[in-house]
Amino acid sequence: MHTNTPKGSPVRRLPSPDDLLILLTVARLGRFNAVAEALGTTHTTISRRILALDSQLGGRTLERSPQGWELTELGASAVAAAESIEETLGSLSSLLGKDQDALSGMVRISTPDGFGAEFVAPALVRLQQQHRFLNVEMLSATRKVSQNRSGWTWRWWWGAPTSATRRRSS
Repeated sequence: MHTNTPKGSPVRRLPSPDDLLILLTVARLGRFNAVAEALGTTHTTISRRILALDSQLGGRTLERSPQGWELTELGASAVAAAESIEETLGSLSSLLGKDQDALSGMVRISTPDGFGAEFVAPALVRLQQQHRFLNVEMLSATRKVSQNRSGWTWRWWWGAPTSATRRRSS
């Protein structure tokens, strides 16, 4: 193989597109276990792939938070590249006539921890497997959804809503 790299200088490898797409899935689902289930692998493999990507990029792409994994500045840049890769692959699928999935966009759900882990996360994994152009984000917390985000907000609660809850939801 011929390269124009001067002799003795290190050859810089591009990041693996597969690893970038794994990072994109982590950004959407927030937890390695959910990503592993969505991709049919183990959380250990997901962790190894993210570490390899961090090494290739020369910095950390994710930071642990109480809500799961969150992107660093480098991670956000890498996710932007991964979204371009995903879009390009989607265009190729459309050209080949194999993409009949018209469902796309963002689904963001805030749910209490236990309910989210037990019921919502597995359902969202199945939903994303069936509709690969659908971006899914689950916020697992006992706090209110951020009002700074755009789009629809759905709230679920157990029991009868109080008058205060009805006013906030309107």
